[in-house]
Amino acid sequence: MELRPCKDGEVPTVLVNGLSLYEHFDLLQDREQVMFPLAVTKMYGKFHIKATCQGGGRSGQSNSTTLALARALEPFLSADLVEKLRL
Repeated sequence: MELRPCKDGEVPTVLVNGLSLYEHFDLLQDREQVMFPLAVTKMYGKFHIKATCQGGGRSGQSNSTTLALARALEPFLSADLVEKLRL
């Protein structure tokens, strides 16, 4: 998982195994799951995301990408928000 901050005016990109999110995950449910950590933390549009996953099916890959993204975002979050999200 690689996160790179977006510069002002840049359109954020999400690549999974070199393909756009829409090309790699054809099911809406899988795409929404991958983007969930960004939505919850209100960080959507702030990073370019590059993920690599292998093995399993598309659903398993979306699960692993979601977990990797959530962990990669943690250093950019306040300690209070991290604790709230732990529930």
